[in-house]
Amino acid sequence: MEWFRQSKRTTRGTQPACVCAATRSVASADDHSINSVARGRRSAGVRSAPVWMAARVCAAALSCFIGAAASGCEDDAVEAWPLPDGLLVDPLDELPSSLGEIGLFPQNGDLSHVPARVHSYAPNYPLWSNGLVKVRHIVVPEGQRVIAQRGAGWLFPTGTLLFKTFAAMDADWPGGLRPVETRVMRRSLDGWDFAVYVWDAESADAAISDERQIHELRVDDNRGTIEHAVPNTLQCRKCHESAVDRVLGFSEVQLAGQQGPASELFARGVVDRDTFAEAEPITGPDALTESVLQYFQADCVHCHNDGDGPASSFDLRPATALANIVGVETASSGSASGIRVVPGDPEASILYQAVRRASDNAELKFMPLIGVQVVDEERVETLRQWIESLQ
Repeated sequence: MEWFRQSKRTTRGTQPACVCAATRSVASADDHSINSVARGRRSAGVRSAPVWMAARVCAAALSCFIGAAASGCEDDAVEAWPLPDGLLVDPLDELPSSLGEIGLFPQNGDLSHVPARVHSYAPNYPLWSNGLVKVRHIVVPEGQRVIAQRGAGWLFPTGTLLFKTFAAMDADWPGGLRPVETRVMRRSLDGWDFAVYVWDAESADAAISDERQIHELRVDDNRGTIEHAVPNTLQCRKCHESAVDRVLGFSEVQLAGQQGPASELFARGVVDRDTFAEAEPITGPDALTESVLQYFQADCVHCHNDGDGPASSFDLRPATALANIVGVETASSGSASGIRVVPGDPEASILYQAVRRASDNAELKFMPLIGVQVVDEERVETLRQWIESLQ
């Protein structure tokens, strides 16, 4: 049922939301923009464009989901979507049984329309998720901001809500993105709460999932059918607990850049500008190494970050990644015995075998452990080429 039929709640606020022309091409952004930009430049014999440049295309497009005044998008403005009563106003309320009761997407599954004070953002190095596009939103309590602690993590105000919606590319769907699942994080008085909402077959609304249930889906997409497993909240918690701040894709390096995600969040009063330490984009001595380091940041660093989380066995952050993998033996129960990266020999490299997910080695654990059923062939091929290039 439509959102306004599901609830008789009153509404507040009249700030406008907009969708600009950029959102209609958002299907080419996020995970796929990284690969397509880099691939195009490689074929022309040019140094690969850094991931952060391609991802900013997605950030610019997604920013137009927010109010015209905030994002600077003026074309195709639509009517205002007021802030509904419920979780968006009282974020410590009980999580409702349906996403429609939250009122995140007032027009049934049209991801390009959100209420006032719901802000979109896109990290510079997005995590691969079976090729699905992800649309991210954050809501902070009115009058408060997210505080960066100068490289030592973030302080999210109690009541902060983060939403990550996984969507299929669908040219016939409003905005071009048809929702499949929405994951919710909430900063409560006692820490972080997690919830997963699975959209129905018509993508009209999403129901909260049992904390132990995994949903195996076959998602129809403009590119074909995608195998996708929706994790349960216990798996969500396990993955996020290895991240420094529990929130993936929200760090100085992920938000940095004069035209990067942070600049929009500053303008909207979501992130405190004065405490934010600007980070340089990830680069390398050559195109292949640069691409591999960006790949690690996108898909690996949320666990492999030298932290104290359950999966933080070794550090793959850009400054230390190469020293920790090239010619280095595996040292944890998370992988098979062997050398992480054997220079010149991808097939003998445990790291390559793990992300390729095609080994018959009984000791080997495929990586990432959670959230991937479809291999990111382009990134894995880049890793293979890089290993072959090592001497």
